[in-house]
Amino acid sequence: MRENEASIRGKVMRDLIAHVTNDHLIGKKIKNGELRKKIGDSEPPWKCPDCFSLEVIGMGNFSMEYLQSKENPNTEKVILQLHGGGYVGAMRNAYRMFAGLYCEVSHGMSVLTPDYRVAPEHPYPAALEDAYAAYCYLLEQGWFSDRPDRRRGGSLPRLREKPV
Repeated sequence: MRENEASIRGKVMRDLIAHVTNDHLIGKKIKNGELRKKIGDSEPPWKCPDCFSLEVIGMGNFSMEYLQSKENPNTEKVILQLHGGGYVGAMRNAYRMFAGLYCEVSHGMSVLTPDYRVAPEHPYPAALEDAYAAYCYLLEQGWFSDRPDRRRGGSLPRLREKPV
């Protein structure tokens, strides 16, 4: 069989998926970003648990949230959390709770979560550019450096923004 030919099994699967996803069987398909617009701002503001500190960092086009353990923070490593949502869903409280869980299970690693721009208002590559800017921000702060004098740690200044 040539590479560009579909197998019989592949054709059957294609037809089966087309049949199952028919509008009459599962209802009207939701357009990109439509569900997010329906949800809107119905989510209550997130209250940061007392065991963490939360800092919001403005980046011009988007913001980031830096969650750190108040007791015994791990100043040697950081987690860059790129939240879910398929680049159409903004950051939700569930992702903030995940950041807290990551901080706990990693024995105090801080978590930086960019609230990147999402489609359809900001089409590709906006979210990718924001994710890259978040990574560059960590590099600028001295994370991931092999040089001890450049590595961010307890003796270096904290992030620039005020805690929330």
